[in-house]
Amino acid sequence: MKRALRILLVVLVVALPLLLLRNESTRAVLVSLMEYMRSAGPKGVLAFLAAELVAAVLLFPIWLMSGVAGYVYGFPNGVLFAAPGVSIAASAAFLLARGVFAFWRPKGMGATKTWRAIEKASQRQGFKIVFLLRATPVMPQNFLSVLFASTPITLREFALGTFLGLLPVTFFHVYVGSLVSSAAALAAGETD
Repeated sequence: MKRALRILLVVLVVALPLLLLRNESTRAVLVSLMEYMRSAGPKGVLAFLAAELVAAVLLFPIWLMSGVAGYVYGFPNGVLFAAPGVSIAASAAFLLARGVFAFWRPKGMGATKTWRAIEKASQRQGFKIVFLLRATPVMPQNFLSVLFASTPITLREFALGTFLGLLPVTFFHVYVGSLVSSAAALAAGETD
């Protein structure tokens, strides 16, 4: 029963951002933010980075803000903002989650053989584990930040593995965002 409740909680945490994106008022805020970023110059870049941080902490999918960077700044410039932005935001979510795990850790989390193996591997090869899991779409990427926070992976290994592992998909998301015809279409997840 407890396992089923944990699984349900994880599903809800992953699904909540997607449900919020289906809400008209959430999309309207996102469209307004994109229009502001387009017209605000350097302040718009700061707004983008702040929005990236909020999106990562709230576990929004990473394609959203990378697509926003592509729409607002175009393909080459969007990559320059999105690539470090997604890494910084993921690192902030990682640190926040690590603080939460310091106070609250599910009972028995370290007792299973699987979890002990994960902790042992992450102590020895943290960068490689982060890089490989970021480079493959195993699960929602922002949710991975939370999971990594419960391992002994260092912030340096996490940040570098995240940056390099997400680089190819960030290029793709920024490129797709640069092709979108309107902010409303991007907020709705449409390409045209």
